Amino acid sequence: MPIDKKNKLQSDFLRQVGGNVEGFLLLLDMMPDTAAYLKDRRGRIMFLNKRNCENCNVKEISAAIGKTSYDLFPETCAKNYVDTDNEVMRTGEPLINVISFSPDLTTKFICTSRVPLYGKRGQIIGVAAIYRYVTDAKEIPEWYSNFSDVAAFINTRYAEAIAIDELVRLTRCSSSQFRRGFKKFFKMTPMDYILLTRINAARELLEHSTRLIANIAQTVGFFDHSHFIRTFKRFRGITPHQYRLQHRQGVGKPKRGKRLRRAHRRFGDRRTIS
Repeated sequence: MPIDKKNKLQSDFLRQVGGNVEGFLLLLDMMPDTAAYLKDRRGRIMFLNKRNCENCNVKEISAAIGKTSYDLFPETCAKNYVDTDNEVMRTGEPLINVISFSPDLTTKFICTSRVPLYGKRGQIIGVAAIYRYVTDAKEIPEWYSNFSDVAAFINTRYAEAIAIDELVRLTRCSSSQFRRGFKKFFKMTPMDYILLTRINAARELLEHSTRLIANIAQTVGFFDHSHFIRTFKRFRGITPHQYRLQHRQGVGKPKRGKRLRRAHRRFGDRRTIS
C-alpha cells in the first residue's frame, strides 16, 4: 500500500497536502509503467509508488520515507535530482515533459513532469513528480538525435573495447562538441555511460542466472574482477553479491517442498526441534 499508517512523518505531510490525496496515491500505485514520488520541502521522500520502489531498490514504502535521493542513489545522480526538485520548489513553476536520463540508472530516456505541492495556507511544502520511459523516438528532441546512434552503438557493443574516437565519428561533430553534448544530455561522461551499460547488463545476469560473479564480469566487458566490484558499487551503492541477494527471483533455488523431502531423507521425519 502507498500509505504507511504507522509513519507519523508521512501522515503529517499528507494531511497538509489535502484530504483526497490517499485516493490519488492509490491510483499512482496501480500504474506499472510510471514511477511517481512526493517529497517534502527538505527533499525527504514522503511517497513512492510501486514502480519507483523498484527503481530505488526498496521493497516497501516504509523503507524510503524520510530518506533523500542521496540515501538511495550515487552522489552525482542524486545531486541532479535534488537540484531539479529544488528549482521547482523555489520558483513554483512546473517542469512538464522534460526528456532526461533515467533515475534507475539504466541506459534509457525518460519523460519527467514535476509540480510544486502547496499546503493549506498556500505555501510550497514539497514537490510531486511522475516519469515514464520514452518508447517513441519522436519524443526525443531533435537536438539529441545525433546521440541516438552513439547510444545504440554502445548498447550493442558494450562488452568490447570501445574507443571514444569511434563515438565522436558517429555524431559527425568535433571531440569537444561531442563531450559537451554527451555530458549535457546523459549527465555523465561517455566512459561512464559505457561502464553503466555494462553494469546494467550484469544486473540482468545477477537477477536471472546462477552464473558466477567473476564470469558475469568478463561477459559484460570487465576483465579485472576488482574493477567490476568497485564500478558496480559506485553506480548501484552495493556490491554485485548484495545486489543478487536483494533481487534474485527464485533462480536456482529448490522449492521448499523439495528441501523438506531432502531433509527428511537425510535426517528422518523429526517431529521436534532440539
